[in-house]
Amino acid sequence: MNIQQIGNIFAALSQESRLKVFKLLVDYGARGLCAGDISRELKIPKNTLSFHLTLLSQAGLLEKRKEGLYLFYSVNLDAVRDIIDFLLVDCCNSGGSCARCDIFRELQNKHLKRK
Repeated sequence: MNIQQIGNIFAALSQESRLKVFKLLVDYGARGLCAGDISRELKIPKNTLSFHLTLLSQAGLLEKRKEGLYLFYSVNLDAVRDIIDFLLVDCCNSGGSCARCDIFRELQNKHLKRK
């Protein structure tokens, strides 16, 4: 990822409703949610939600899949991983371990235990 792509991602997440959509979809994991369910859950009008979903999708943060008449949205975890890698690429230039890296490893382990 380059700096422009990362900037687009943070711009997409900088708006409160889009951040709520993103967090909700994180909660639902790979199964995701259809737009109608997102709209009801977050009380966002469908036309407004459509705009937010488009921006999040264009930023590469969401994946879509069609099931029958419905589009289901889920978080693109590869993009999230790329963001973290981009932000931390220069952490611990010494090649060793540091307290900051250990914190991220703890978060990863905590997440893996929840699954």
